[in-house]
Amino acid sequence: MYTVLIVGVSGNFGWYAAQAALAMGDKVVGISRADASIEHGNYRHICADLRRFSALEAEISRADLVVYAANPQYHRWTLDALDMLECVLVPCERHQKQILFPGNVYNFAPEIGVINEHSPQQPITEKGCVRVEMEARLRLASESGARVCICRGGDFFAKAGTQLWSQAILSVQGNRIRYQNPGPSEHRHLWSYLPDFAHNSLMLAKMQSEKWCVFQVSGLQLSAHDWAQLAEKKQWALRITGFAWWPLRIIGFVVPKLAEVYKMRYLWQNDIALDDRLAQLVLGSDYRSTPTAEIFDRLIEGLAE
Repeated sequence: MYTVLIVGVSGNFGWYAAQAALAMGDKVVGISRADASIEHGNYRHICADLRRFSALEAEISRADLVVYAANPQYHRWTLDALDMLECVLVPCERHQKQILFPGNVYNFAPEIGVINEHSPQQPITEKGCVRVEMEARLRLASESGARVCICRGGDFFAKAGTQLWSQAILSVQGNRIRYQNPGPSEHRHLWSYLPDFAHNSLMLAKMQSEKWCVFQVSGLQLSAHDWAQLAEKKQWALRITGFAWWPLRIIGFVVPKLAEVYKMRYLWQNDIALDDRLAQLVLGSDYRSTPTAEIFDRLIEGLAE
């Protein structure tokens, strides 16, 4: 039985990673900030300051796998992200622990198209630059005693979660759905369904034998037309409207979080995909990919609750 320590268990990826680990029969320990809101079940939950070595080292020393799911507040990424990661990596290096890190596509130029394990990292935003620094620090950790597995995905969506893009652009009233499209009508946006992404990432980390590995864990590329087709098959009425970006730009002058969201607009203006052939090759039949229609049903069910 694995002992899986999830640092940042109150976040979206952290919560679904906990559910995936429990489903695999693992012992789960979750750590979150004292002010975090979380529903926890069959695992031990600890409140701690994620920016202090002393608060984390004892639990890290007892874990077989450390899942890094911690996130600073969105507008404080450039200030806190590296410091928070450091507080986990130093104990992992000291105790030679295995780390699972969920990556994203911020590291890459928008015109890259398809991302694989060898794609050059050319970020165009501050958040992207921080992500590049984080992965460089993880690479150093893999050379200093730890083992590191990075699993890269797109924008998360799921039936349940907090501050997900799917919740911002999809709304349900009766049997009617409104889809506010943040990009051009032909844009195919990259999504990662959290239950699948968490399961596949944990499986890949457990099968890792090397000190350093990177996988693309692809999800779905969906356009506004794809959403309309999914709704039509379920006999739902879907209305497509535009997403209003301009309030984010204006209010962002006084609300830093919204300013940071606006900076990532480019992800809705460029088609980006992940080449997941290596992940599929490693996992084989264990690679989980829920049918799109089933994901759609779960999303709508969650929005209607």
